[in-house]
Amino acid sequence: MSMLYKQSRQSAVKGGGGRYSFLFLFLVIAGCAAADLSYYPNRIVYTPVYSVEKAEGEGSGLEEGEEIVPLLCDSESLLGLSPSLPGGLWTAMRSSDDTPYTAFQFFSGLSAPILEVHWWGLSATEGSAPICQRTSSRFSITFHQDADGTPGEVIYTETFAVPRQPTEYLYTPPGFPIYFYAVRLSQAISLSAGWVAIRGLDDDTCWFHWVSSDVGAAQAVVYNGEIYEEQIIDAALCLLPAPTLPEGEAEGDAFHSADQNNDQHIDISELLRVIQFFNTGGYQCDATTEDGYAPYLGARACDYHDGDYSPSDWRIHLFELLRIIQIFNSNAYTACPEGEDGFCLGIFK
Repeated sequence: MSMLYKQSRQSAVKGGGGRYSFLFLFLVIAGCAAADLSYYPNRIVYTPVYSVEKAEGEGSGLEEGEEIVPLLCDSESLLGLSPSLPGGLWTAMRSSDDTPYTAFQFFSGLSAPILEVHWWGLSATEGSAPICQRTSSRFSITFHQDADGTPGEVIYTETFAVPRQPTEYLYTPPGFPIYFYAVRLSQAISLSAGWVAIRGLDDDTCWFHWVSSDVGAAQAVVYNGEIYEEQIIDAALCLLPAPTLPEGEAEGDAFHSADQNNDQHIDISELLRVIQFFNTGGYQCDATTEDGYAPYLGARACDYHDGDYSPSDWRIHLFELLRIIQIFNSNAYTACPEGEDGFCLGIFK
């Protein structure tokens, strides 16, 4: 007896042809389970049986000092397609510039412009040992208008270097670490309905695969270099709005996150606080602290720190720390849209 759990409509359209996907059939015979492997275009498809494990020990994807992030979209998300959780079906769509494949997710009904994009994925290659680690951290994100059910005109595109952030889960078999990615766009995108494509860049041996969500209405497609192939899943994706300014506060009046006493100056204690975030490899939200943040990666139910701007990824990178030191050395700053981080040196009336 065998059970087939989930398969995309595209697998009935085209054969593997050197591209691959795994389809596991679990055979239950005399109380024992065995896995059968078949090939399909551009996807990995697994049953949920024995499919999720805690990311512990060797092969977990966790490095020393790294903290895990959850498989959940922020509560403020305009679109919240969280990844498949334990007990659910999961798949992954190849989306890489070194292959013909690009994965897209449809969205609609957004009530505000998009400023942040969060997603989850795994890295895989062909062969009997598909688990790999991408050598590139670069991704492209492209927004398209809808053209009668497929991606249409490009509205906006941007390329990022995006550090991966481990989650607490492996997708098995064979045990893919699932990673979380987050970026803040250089500008907010006003598009209430359309498509977003996310592609891994610059690695021709280990490809990014966008993992699935079982929350939405099966509105993902994959472009195979010739046609758009419908999927029966959604891609794990969160779209977040620009933060709302407090009532009475005009844009440009905001103080820097590091400026705890709001005097348009970064003093030595405030600088040391940002250095602490740099030294601990990240920061998190904590409403009980003096600045609303705490060291180490963790909770994300707040705005990014202003010092974390390129990309906004819950880490303070060296060049971002140097920018804070520059503001510290200038003795004053002013919020301004033309600044690389939204601030300019000096005070302007």
